[in-house]
Amino acid sequence: MKIDLIQLEVLKSRLSKEHTIEIKIISDSMQPLLKIDETVTVIPFEKKCEIFDLIVFWRNDKLFCHYMWRDQISFNNSVITRSLKEPYSDEKPVERIHILGTIKDKKIRLATKLLILAKNVIKRST
Repeated sequence: MKIDLIQLEVLKSRLSKEHTIEIKIISDSMQPLLKIDETVTVIPFEKKCEIFDLIVFWRNDKLFCHYMWRDQISFNNSVITRSLKEPYSDEKPVERIHILGTIKDKKIRLATKLLILAKNVIKRST
């Protein structure tokens, strides 16, 4: 489903009023955590986000969900995300104005987080 910037703002407004909205996952980029056609609950985006928070954002007329890898609030007010499909590659920065919210009831497992962190340390040292 295509979503333009006006529709994104409408969704943000609705989320602000209702405090949660549900969206359907349309890609496999976060499998096995999020499956295609799964419905997830989105809550408003907090100004302070943490590594591995699941972020729903707008890009190329679609909503995507990836995990937050690096917060660049002091640099250019954006965040760097990654998918579980490509957990060692940064995605293009996401401007905060394009973030709809975060996933409420799904979290990346601790073992997966530790594996991603360890492989990134190894990758940097080689």
